[in-house]
Amino acid sequence: MAVELGHISLALSVVVTLYVIHDTFSWRPPPPCPPLSLDMSQLDWVRYQQQGLAEEQQLVNRLQPPTQPLQTARQAAGHLSGNTFSVSGDEPWFKDPWRSPLILPEQKLVICSVPKCGSTTLRRLVGRMLQSPHWQSNGEAIHYWLASRHDAHLGDLSPQEASRVMGDPAWRKIAVVRHPVTRTLSAYQDKVLRAGWGQSYSSDPQRKPTFEEFVVGLLGERGCMDDVNAQTKTLNEHWQHLQCFCGLDKFQSAYEVFHLDDAPNMVKSLVDSGHLLKPMVDSGWGEKGNESLFRYLSANKLETSHHTRKQVNKYYTKVVLDAIKMKYKEDMDRFGFNPEEFDDAVKAAGDHAGDSGGIAESKLSAGQPAAEHKLVVSGLETWFSDVWRTPLLLRSQKLVVCSIPMNAAKTLRRLAGRLVGSPVWIDPVSPYIHYWLASKAELHLNDLSPSEATEVMHNPEWRKLAVVHHPVPRLLAAYRARMSDPAVARDYSGSEEVPSFAVFVRAVVKEAGCSDPPGSGTRNMREQWGYQHCFCGLRQLAPLYEAVHVDDLATLVESLVNDRRLPEQMATSGWGNSSKEPLFSFHDNAAIAKRRDEIKRDIALHYTKELLALVKEKYSVDIELFGFDPDKYDGFVNS
Repeated sequence: MAVELGHISLALSVVVTLYVIHDTFSWRPPPPCPPLSLDMSQLDWVRYQQQGLAEEQQLVNRLQPPTQPLQTARQAAGHLSGNTFSVSGDEPWFKDPWRSPLILPEQKLVICSVPKCGSTTLRRLVGRMLQSPHWQSNGEAIHYWLASRHDAHLGDLSPQEASRVMGDPAWRKIAVVRHPVTRTLSAYQDKVLRAGWGQSYSSDPQRKPTFEEFVVGLLGERGCMDDVNAQTKTLNEHWQHLQCFCGLDKFQSAYEVFHLDDAPNMVKSLVDSGHLLKPMVDSGWGEKGNESLFRYLSANKLETSHHTRKQVNKYYTKVVLDAIKMKYKEDMDRFGFNPEEFDDAVKAAGDHAGDSGGIAESKLSAGQPAAEHKLVVSGLETWFSDVWRTPLLLRSQKLVVCSIPMNAAKTLRRLAGRLVGSPVWIDPVSPYIHYWLASKAELHLNDLSPSEATEVMHNPEWRKLAVVHHPVPRLLAAYRARMSDPAVARDYSGSEEVPSFAVFVRAVVKEAGCSDPPGSGTRNMREQWGYQHCFCGLRQLAPLYEAVHVDDLATLVESLVNDRRLPEQMATSGWGNSSKEPLFSFHDNAAIAKRRDEIKRDIALHYTKELLALVKEKYSVDIELFGFDPDKYDGFVNS
């Protein structure tokens, strides 16, 4: 009899293990990296199921699809009607147990647990409330245990019932979010460095990707709100946008959103309101299991504040920080994170040479010694050390390309990206090509030593190109482009309203550029309307550059093809919204003529003679240096 019971128990053990594996893998969509396979955390979970027959029998009871808690949730939601929080059931997060919020019907509590935002602690708390045998585990067990249940998620209710819960003020809806800068770094350290995910981001298959390579990789991946055709790969849940979880993009007003450092206050609030049982938080937490949850979270908050800033300082450069701020801008705006929170903790670009993954500086063979040249790069110039103002360096083509904002800069950078094999060059909308290029070593003049940079600039085998733009239409284009950003508009209007062009111009002429005396302006000019001679050393090295007016880009492209620095195929296909047009079509004679007519109409609409005079005086150095006609647009402006 004992033997038969043993066989039954063994069979039951196998059934439970297979059930857990099947349920887990059938529910969870495979992460984009690594490919779907049993990693160590999943193997540990399987072994956990095999540790003891008594525990496994207990687990069987837990894993059976329970009905009473689900009925309780339905009963609690049933009396509600007429709320404005409508769940259709078709939302991608709703039925996904890794993105659907957790529910505790008896406590009338909805908890949005976002990966890398204290999610393990939140899930342990929910597990404890549901009497999980794994609630004390800091590993993956509690995640898979909750995912395998059929009563622990909002998606376990019908859409109508879920809508009632979300609209019922008696139910508290809690979400914990984290600053994208620290969340991304935490994901890299945990899932890439420790777990070995994301090998595809590395330029060397023999090593794990550097943080810069990881960030460049995720820049080209698709978030839940992005066009399905924008990128080929979906962001992994650990670095997916915060608003992709729990319907935060749609139901944010229903949630009480707490930043991670405010988790202790969240716990206290839930206990005070009676939504969280006091015995569940008073003990059982901490390394020894003898602390309260409040003390545990408070200690972690105090412990990690300084440590986190040190980690940000170690891994981030300014370029990488700017890329993350752009990628997760919507999350920062939506959840009230300060995008400049970690600016003072980040070193300037180039200070992390030791963290670059072993990419060595490539020496160049150039012309005469630098000492014989009159125009010398000292390395102390502000433009030289700034990755956004130093020119691009295309070694194979022997090209130096000065890319200035509002001067077809994106087209030039996409072209440069295509020449060096960037995976994001083809995207005509997103700004990721800028960050991809900025993150790469050996693609900028300042990746050389000052003496090498001087030699390149004087070597006649290298073409040095700068695309420039008449200051009058350039300033108007910058106004149109940047005033759509409320944060920028606020600086000039003092409110959420977009300032008039006249208000904008009168403010800009009081700002300081690179060649103005220190302290002479109310603030520094933004790069979109900064002096063009502030880029690429143009004021100092202008005689060494071919200055090409933006309307002459078609001629420039043709000359690069004829000069065999640009493959004809790259100039004749892959461009336009259809990705089938030639690059010339952007700047052919018909397009230029049409754009000129549009520019004249816009100038007549926005400029007065007074504003025109202010702009011509402000940008007089650019107008003279690049040979622009200062009176070119006078005839189109009324008094």
